Amino acid sequence: MSIFQLIKIPIITFSVFNLLACVQQVDQQENIPIICVFPNQQAAPGWICGGPVSGLDIQAVGVVDKSVAGINYMQDMAEIAALKNLTELFKLKAGKSVTQYLTSLGVENKKAIKAGASTINNISVETLDVAKPYKSQLGPEGRMYVLVGLDKNTSKTLLENAVKTSMKNDIVIWQKMQTQKSLDEMTAGIVAMESVNAKQ
Repeated sequence: MSIFQLIKIPIITFSVFNLLACVQQVDQQENIPIICVFPNQQAAPGWICGGPVSGLDIQAVGVVDKSVAGINYMQDMAEIAALKNLTELFKLKAGKSVTQYLTSLGVENKKAIKAGASTINNISVETLDVAKPYKSQLGPEGRMYVLVGLDKNTSKTLLENAVKTSMKNDIVIWQKMQTQKSLDEMTAGIVAMESVNAKQ
């Protein structure tokens, strides 16, 4: 059985790694309320199943099995797992914002993808160590669930920093864009694109 389940009509089950993207997409398209339960069918907080937490631009859940090491250890490990999941989600958001913005300027798709990949390469778990744990829950099955996230301003700042680092480290890639925009203008446009994507 998976770590947790999302029950809708019909029943849909998600793994923790693709949970947020799938939940957000399904909810936007179908507008079906989520009923979140633990594996034993006991009711669970919505955030465990990807339900949005007020004030967060991006969020992720980490889960760790019951351990004889104790609650504090489990909470620390679940937070680490959540941060890793958050990093992967943030990479996807960043790459999408870069490629979408550049292609909107008429940049060749291959070049836009290279710039997106370069930006992603400058994002790591250490990059997102400013992310905070917002919620935690000990499940009835003994697992620990922890949610970490970034608010909108922090998310924008991290994306801007990643893009600027990419421009510094891989300047040749960006110089080949052949747009009428300066590097600063492109950075601002990419950050603005991320905000548009977040609203969709």
